[in-house]
Amino acid sequence: MMQRNADTPRRRRAARITFAAWLAAGLCVGAEARQVTDPLDPAFAGAVSVPLPPAGIPPGAVEHIFQVGGVTFSIRSTTTPPNPISGGGNGITVFAFGGPGSGVLVTASPPVAAIGFHGEGIDGGTGGVFVGTQGTELVLGGFPPNFFGAADIGAIGSVSLEVGGLQSVFRVTEMLFVPAGAAPPGSADLGISKTVAGSASRAVRAGNGATVRFELDVTNTGPDPALDTRIVDFLPEDPL
Repeated sequence: MMQRNADTPRRRRAARITFAAWLAAGLCVGAEARQVTDPLDPAFAGAVSVPLPPAGIPPGAVEHIFQVGGVTFSIRSTTTPPNPISGGGNGITVFAFGGPGSGVLVTASPPVAAIGFHGEGIDGGTGGVFVGTQGTELVLGGFPPNFFGAADIGAIGSVSLEVGGLQSVFRVTEMLFVPAGAAPPGSADLGISKTVAGSASRAVRAGNGATVRFELDVTNTGPDPALDTRIVDFLPEDPL
C-alpha cells in the first residue's frame, strides 16, 4: 500500500442547523464531485497502488479478473473484435476506437470511493469515463504526471478507459484506488457551538408543551473538507 499525501489551500466549510429540542439532527459536510489530475490529491491519500498489468494476467488475454485490497476488479477489452489487454510488456494498452464505450472497461466490486490511472499517450491522449452512484465524469489526462481519476461522485463501480469517443491509443501503467468506507483523507478542524435560538442566555424557561429551539453552529477551518461527518444532539434523559 502506498501513502499519498498533499497540502491543499485552506478551505472553509460552515453550516447552521436549527431544530426542535426533541429531534436528533444530522449534518453532512463534503466536497463537490471533481475530476482529479494530480495523484497527490487528498482524495487519494492512503490509496492502494496496483501496477498494470496485474500479476497473473496471461499474454494475449482480453479479460482478466483479480482481487486486491478487498476489491474484485475486472479488466475487459470493449473493442470489436476485442484487443488483447496484455502484451507481456509494461502497462495495459488501450485501443479506443469505435466511439464512446470502446476501449477497456474496468469494474470494481464493491465499488470504490476514488480511482485513477497513470497513463501515457501512444497515438492520442489518455482518459476515462468514471461512473459513480452520484454522477459520471469524463476525465482526460494532461501534462505529466499524466494522471486521470475521479472522486466524490459516490461509489465508483466502473471506468471506461477512453477519450470520450475520440480515436486514441494509450497505455495505463498504474491504478490507484481508495476502498469505500476508508478513513476520510486529509485534515479537518471542526468546531461546534450550541445556543438557544433567540436568547442570549444559556438557560431558558419553557412552559408545559412549549417547544425550545437550539442552534448548532458548525465550522470547519480546514485545511481539508470534512467528509462523512455526522453531528447528533440528544436531550438528557431527565432534562428537568
